[in-house]
Amino acid sequence: METITLTRTGQSPLVFDGELVAAASSHHGGGQQHNRWHEAAIYRTSAGTYVVAVEYCTQWQGEQGRHWAVPATDGRAVETILLEIGAESQSLPIGYPIGEAYADRQARMLADLTARYDHLVSELLASWPDFAERIE
Repeated sequence: METITLTRTGQSPLVFDGELVAAASSHHGGGQQHNRWHEAAIYRTSAGTYVVAVEYCTQWQGEQGRHWAVPATDGRAVETILLEIGAESQSLPIGYPIGEAYADRQARMLADLTARYDHLVSELLASWPDFAERIE
């Protein structure tokens, strides 16, 4: 285990002893590199709980990235946090200028960003047994 420090936008950093258990990125997809994407990681702390870290990355001038780092008690909480961050990232002030002329482009850009984020979440949750939904 190592000491890990994670940046959180608008908050103090989150520091804990732990290890990385899963990581994924939506930067590349469909054979191309994207200008807006998410990086995500899940850590297990020395106490056995988890931390979900997500970064919204952008290469567009005038847009700001954002960092989330949220403690999670178990695998179900990890999934819930990832879904909440995905919903919150949809409300970031990004994309085309406001107005009818850009409405279709904005909708397509957000739909693509959402689809790539959903794929990233699936990849993360499939990589660690504690995150699987088990039924009898």
